[in-house]
Amino acid sequence: EAIRVKWFSAEALRKNGDAVDQQVADLVAAELEAHPDAKVLPKFHVPSNVLQKFRDVGARGDRMADQWEEMLQQYYRQFRATEPDLVADLEGRMTGRYLTEKWDSKINDYLCREQKAIYSNLRTLWNNETAEDSDDLQDAKRRKIETPTLPAYKAGRVYVAEVLKNMVAMNPAIIGGSADVASSCGGHWPEIQGHFLPPAFAEKVPGASYSGRYIHFGVREHACLAILNGISSSSCLIPYCTLFTVFYQYGLPAIRMASISKFPVLYIGTHDSIDLGEDGPTHQPVELLPQLRAMPNLLVIRPGCVEEIVGAFQVFAAQYTDKQSISLYVDPKTVVRRPVFVMTSRGELGLPYKGNTGIKGTEGLWRGAYVLHDCVDEVPTGLVPPSGKGVPRAHHVTLPDIVLIGSGQDLALVMKTKEILLQWSKTFNERLRASFDGFPHVATSAAPAVLKVRIVSMPCWELFDEQDQEYQDNVLCSKYQKILRIYVEKAATKNTGHDKYAHMSVLMPSYGLSGKAADVERKLEFTPEFIAAKVWSSWMDRGRILPQAGDEADRGFSSWVSHLGRRAGSH
Repeated sequence: EAIRVKWFSAEALRKNGDAVDQQVADLVAAELEAHPDAKVLPKFHVPSNVLQKFRDVGARGDRMADQWEEMLQQYYRQFRATEPDLVADLEGRMTGRYLTEKWDSKINDYLCREQKAIYSNLRTLWNNETAEDSDDLQDAKRRKIETPTLPAYKAGRVYVAEVLKNMVAMNPAIIGGSADVASSCGGHWPEIQGHFLPPAFAEKVPGASYSGRYIHFGVREHACLAILNGISSSSCLIPYCTLFTVFYQYGLPAIRMASISKFPVLYIGTHDSIDLGEDGPTHQPVELLPQLRAMPNLLVIRPGCVEEIVGAFQVFAAQYTDKQSISLYVDPKTVVRRPVFVMTSRGELGLPYKGNTGIKGTEGLWRGAYVLHDCVDEVPTGLVPPSGKGVPRAHHVTLPDIVLIGSGQDLALVMKTKEILLQWSKTFNERLRASFDGFPHVATSAAPAVLKVRIVSMPCWELFDEQDQEYQDNVLCSKYQKILRIYVEKAATKNTGHDKYAHMSVLMPSYGLSGKAADVERKLEFTPEFIAAKVWSSWMDRGRILPQAGDEADRGFSSWVSHLGRRAGSH
């Protein structure tokens, strides 16, 4: 208080100060005229001339806002009859409706066409083909034999570009661009978007105008992503960008700022792994996926099929159509909107056979992870999504021996791995049983169980972490020590968080290689055969060390056989 009196009273300043303080004393005395009973300025005091200046600025801003609102209403009145769609779009955006009412109709129609083309040739994988089959099952098996050819899948980048095209065509609020790689990534349709360029370019670039919705950023990745932040913060527009996944590293500070600010920007990254091929390790992102997953408030989605791609766009769009409050985040502020990163492949993206749980990819993606192909052929009733929005409930009765987890192209990889494991398990059991022919009670003993494998699609860690603990435990069987969980991902490196979901992970040991995609994957051991061998080895080793009720010391042949049976897949 003594210090405040010394520096904020005219009397003390004149008594103790120098020439400058004398001038300050005069200013303080003038301010104290507004407070006749006070000798010292208040603790929080704004000089009257400064206060008046700020109030003048505020009043001028109010007048400008009123002028803007009047101009807007005049625009509505003038063009409502001649341009009703344009006026309706602007009115909607000014009131927070960025997407048209039926924005997803074309996307759903597109998905139906793709599903029809895919499922007409997609086969079924049965967990136990030696079981007594119903007539329907037999018919399905005959159909599988008659049409073994897999459907011709499109590249992941093509699926994403086609969904984005439909979304851009239906929503004039969407604007975006690419840093000089739109021809490879997709994301520009001149007949729909035009070009955001000065009208002077119209002679060279047809459709160039400031009404264009595609921005030519050039080779300026960071500038591109920073500009998207500015567009998102100024409202009325939905920004997006398409790039090679690895090029987003040049703009990570801008993505971080979008995550901090909760700007709902759509990032699309293609060429997401060693599947990229000949461009080699400089273009093959093996560390970017974990970097993005480490950013709070950023949804990172790596879909494994066209259904999940459509679901990813629906999750992004829901931020503009639904009121959301995500309370499970550590961030003390309520997350209402946030950026979304959709990461997809250069090559084909699709499943080798149908799922058997009844959960659609568009529905399962909302939960971040879901059981795609379970270890039983009959679908438990708890797996059928409830009516309404279509988020699946998790309830499983039959427990698997192994849970294989994948995302993106690796989802098909673990599904093919399961097929190999089932065949190996069946062959192993047959040879094991044959080796004991002639022993007592072998003829009457039950046949060893085939290995039970569950396939979990995990396209989005963040959405999965936001689910309740019961759902997470039921999907991953994380409450059961004996169930081995293995995560396979060729778009990430070791020690980057996969141990949260799995006991073992098959990940990239280092950077990639230059060569054809199939050759690179074979060299780095990301083929179904290599993955199956690693899973089988891990399962056999785990069977040796896991204790079981009734275990006894090794007393020779009998106890060794009991452990061997355990490793063969029995629970």
